Amino acid sequence: MDVRRDLFLALTAAMAACHGTRAAPEPRPSSASSPPIDAAALCGGVADENARVLAKATRECPAATEPAGGEKRLAEIAKAPAFRYCHATGGGVWVMQLTSAALQAPSGESGTWCGASAQYVIARVTADGTAEKSEARSYDAFNDSQTDVQILYQYDYDGDGRDELLVRTSSWQNGGGSNATMEVLRASPRGIEPYPIGFHVTNAVDADHDGRPDLLDEDYFHAVAPCGLDGVDLYGPPLLVHALADGKFSMSDEVSRQWAVTQCPSTPTAPFAEPKVAACGRLWGKSAADVSDPALVVNVCGMPDDKTVSALVSPKPPFTPLNQGTPRPLAK
Repeated sequence: MDVRRDLFLALTAAMAACHGTRAAPEPRPSSASSPPIDAAALCGGVADENARVLAKATRECPAATEPAGGEKRLAEIAKAPAFRYCHATGGGVWVMQLTSAALQAPSGESGTWCGASAQYVIARVTADGTAEKSEARSYDAFNDSQTDVQILYQYDYDGDGRDELLVRTSSWQNGGGSNATMEVLRASPRGIEPYPIGFHVTNAVDADHDGRPDLLDEDYFHAVAPCGLDGVDLYGPPLLVHALADGKFSMSDEVSRQWAVTQCPSTPTAPFAEPKVAACGRLWGKSAADVSDPALVVNVCGMPDDKTVSALVSPKPPFTPLNQGTPRPLAK
């Protein structure tokens, strides 16, 4: 048996053992004699398995729903970079493994169109074939329901020798708008779990170019105006969740404040006719009453709505990026 097949069988067996209700495993002591991981072989094995799962996808689309369109969407899943992601650092390899796939025509508006769906897990595999995996996740590629998964960064925030994985998942549904979630995942003796950030985050960027990925909260100033089919989203500027050297995060240190100033360079003046301008006023110390102009909503959907504006400019704590009490420019 070649090394590639051997590693892949070890991966498959380890992941299969994780299915169902999983008790927290005992911590495994590290072994100085553990062989180095053959990432190329393991990554190749996972890629082969993902291709096999897609090739064996169940076909449930009637001829009238254009199965050829479903096959095209299945091929798009195969090309998604996330399902080919495989990068070894810190004594392990993070992978995304498909577990099942299907062509189907769901009910609703896309019922006349064949689409594709898949189930997958995110796993970290070590040199001895031990794998910790996430719960099963869904990936849609339909006419009116789509999913996108991006691996943004891989970085060891807490210095324990095991990289964390930064995953951004976005979805779109016809009539329901779009939604994005950001996760920082880590592998521990308890399995794959969220890394403790302490803040809501939606994206990642290395804002200060120190090699340590920082996080963004793009929803900090957010409200939904009650107009249109499913409401209209109003947003202020994205704020930085700065990654600190000790593995923690801050929204109120100097780097976070400098980022905020790049979004809102100076104190805005009334009238606050746009959501971002109103939110910038809040960042520079204006009160919620100072920037609560119903014109923010009138410009969007033609109806004054104090409640929506209040929700936009009154975010939950913490709220200190520009020092509300004494707004001042930051030092260069």
